[in-house]
Amino acid sequence: MDLDSGDLLLYSGNVQAVAGTTYVSVYINGEQRFIPYYEHTCSMRMPRYTYADLPSPATHVYTMVLCTDTVLHPAMQPLFSNGLNWYPTSDPTASWAPS
Repeated sequence: MDLDSGDLLLYSGNVQAVAGTTYVSVYINGEQRFIPYYEHTCSMRMPRYTYADLPSPATHVYTMVLCTDTVLHPAMQPLFSNGLNWYPTSDPTASWAPS
């Protein structure tokens, strides 16, 4: 903590790349969490997965990811989770539940 400005300062040599996004690993109350690291302040990167590697929608409720090999055209599609299934943003009526 910078006491002059009130800024929270994080210094870490433990920057990790997971699913196409860069994270800084931190522990909060003993549980590991990941803070996304963006080079540009106005950018947002979604985690990137193949269809076979999509995580469970139940553990990623209200999350958006980028799936690189959907059956849609184009194959790379943003998906969002409602906790039960993944839905492509281009066609919210279609849903997938990874096996």
